[in-house]
Amino acid sequence: FNSDHKRYQLDTFPRGYHGVYDGIILESGTEHSSGLMISPFDSTIVDWNKPESDIIQEIAQNGGLVSYVHSEDEHDWDDPYYHAMEIYNIHTDVKDEKGGILPFVINGTFNGKYRHWGFREMFDEQTAILANWDRLNQQRRVVGIAGVDAHNNQNFRARYLENGKIEWVGPNADTLVIREPTWFDQLLMGEPDQYGWAFKWELDPYFNSYNFANDYVFCDTLTNTNIRDHIKKGHVVVSFEHLAKAEGFQYYALNNDDSLSGIVGDSVQVGQVESIHAVSPYPAKFQLYRDGNLLDESDQGYEYNFSIHAQKGNYRIVARVFIGEEWIPWIYTNPIYVYE
Repeated sequence: FNSDHKRYQLDTFPRGYHGVYDGIILESGTEHSSGLMISPFDSTIVDWNKPESDIIQEIAQNGGLVSYVHSEDEHDWDDPYYHAMEIYNIHTDVKDEKGGILPFVINGTFNGKYRHWGFREMFDEQTAILANWDRLNQQRRVVGIAGVDAHNNQNFRARYLENGKIEWVGPNADTLVIREPTWFDQLLMGEPDQYGWAFKWELDPYFNSYNFANDYVFCDTLTNTNIRDHIKKGHVVVSFEHLAKAEGFQYYALNNDDSLSGIVGDSVQVGQVESIHAVSPYPAKFQLYRDGNLLDESDQGYEYNFSIHAQKGNYRIVARVFIGEEWIPWIYTNPIYVYE
């Protein structure tokens, strides 16, 4: 599910690529400067002159998906209609770098095929955002998602023009200069790619961003509306995909008969839950949080289970992997909501 920034006060949907391309579902949306992301799932026009609360209610009640992004910023967290919030965003992570992004730039310049690890070097667990998410879930379901904020706009490119001159393009696709080729230009320029660029230096290519963090949605049909519906239900696991793929990761609850009573995101009556379980394709340390507080922690392994002893609460899992002398988060699950 992609979004672009708002262009006009009257926002027409769908815009951009929309539909199925080479087996990939694309659903278009808009990210407002306030940190509101909407995906109407309809052919419609959104009037941004309206109060934001009215837009949220209108989109939600007409089958759309509404999320708060950039959760480090203030939002109307008590609004009753939005569905989800980002619990991780690459741009949010970049903003809290006290030393700036110079190390990231150096890594992107000299580190070749390992340059994608530059995002990892800037990673900080967003504890304040996670705490707010846990707080909000005490009142109602607010689904946690990750956003990569991919732009691929921090780059320098050059191409030959039909008149023989060279155009240099910088960040945000702004033309820097058009000039006759110099010896320096000719030193840098190679064979043009399929888009005509004979030189490219990209700091944030899409490949790196989209492979850094992903949302796994448990659904039964590969359609845009089915994925949307299961996001709303909280059937979502956030994975830092650059560490390891989360395919095969499961989080679920069993009853007294060892029968399935719920999966990630479900609300289950306390009498129907004997234990909660997680299964991982890779060895991990499992941390179990109840209502935002660390309740239990396992040794490294592929499986985890915990008997809840008839205790209601919101139970979520953090799976951590050991890298660089520390246990870092690989997976955040949405909670299983156990109620009386």
